Amino acid sequence: MLAEDAMALSVAAAGAAALTESIVHPLDTVICRIQSGNVSAHRAGTVSRPFDNKNLFHRLYRGFGPTVVASIPASVVFFAVYDSVKVAFSNARAAGHLGSLPHSVDYAVGSAAGELLACAILNPAQVLKQNAQATRIPSQQPANQLSRSTAAQLLKLLKLFGRQPSKLWAGYTVLVAAQLPHTCLMFSIYEGLKQHSSSFVHDERKVGDSGLVQHVQTSAICGAIAGSFSSWIFVPADVVTLRLRLAAGRAVEHQQSRAAIATVESVGVRPAVPKSADVNVLACARDIVRREGWAALFRGSLLTCIAAGVGGGVYLGSYEAIKTLYDIEEE
Repeated sequence: MLAEDAMALSVAAAGAAALTESIVHPLDTVICRIQSGNVSAHRAGTVSRPFDNKNLFHRLYRGFGPTVVASIPASVVFFAVYDSVKVAFSNARAAGHLGSLPHSVDYAVGSAAGELLACAILNPAQVLKQNAQATRIPSQQPANQLSRSTAAQLLKLLKLFGRQPSKLWAGYTVLVAAQLPHTCLMFSIYEGLKQHSSSFVHDERKVGDSGLVQHVQTSAICGAIAGSFSSWIFVPADVVTLRLRLAAGRAVEHQQSRAAIATVESVGVRPAVPKSADVNVLACARDIVRREGWAALFRGSLLTCIAAGVGGGVYLGSYEAIKTLYDIEEE
């Protein structure tokens, strides 16, 4: 039974991650391009011009491959740790321990432990994805040439980072620093909202299919509220993390092409120096403010909240749906 439960949770986490990424990725691409600033770089003989209103929404699924491949195991690891920690706290309370601790501690510790491991899996994919998203490919190319250009670009990034794989974890520190409190806050809100609605949700689940629908709807609504509410606070950290990742990509390319002229001024660091991707996080934030103003740290915040709301609702709603369906089949 434990093996079957583990398999059900893995399938639920993997399905939720794949479905969420498929829906949210286009929004994430637009957010990435908005937050990346105006890019003007010499890249392998081509010039990447600033994104304007015409090409901002072009090729929205660019970078989708590595992200969905990494998000599935990251989601499985996260929920395996998160649910295990909740069970451990529940067993401790049943044994008469930890009675004075609020349940929010369970959710905070479980989500923090799961997110710490998930970030280590996701960060390389995020570096590849955001470097692909922020690169402008002329939209005048035919569709078949665009597909080849996108594939060639991804292969180029893989080759570049393959020579310096440590660069794939650029921005990991700030990612963890932002994601841990964000995830703790999100899941504390999510579980709290579910507890407040548990009285009628529990009764409805006994009815049958209508109860299942009610349970999934409640989980999705709670997840959407929690995701949207908790995301806005950490938009500045998202912007800084993105700039560090883009700087890492351009620094790697600069080192591999001595003839290239490194003139990327909008990443918040000095990419003409190859080690710029390792710049201090606070220095990167200060440089963004100096060059673009304080508003740059909150660029794309509205769309971020919308994407987080949609993603949180789909992610947690689909996770609970698949998990509950497995429970029904076992019965």
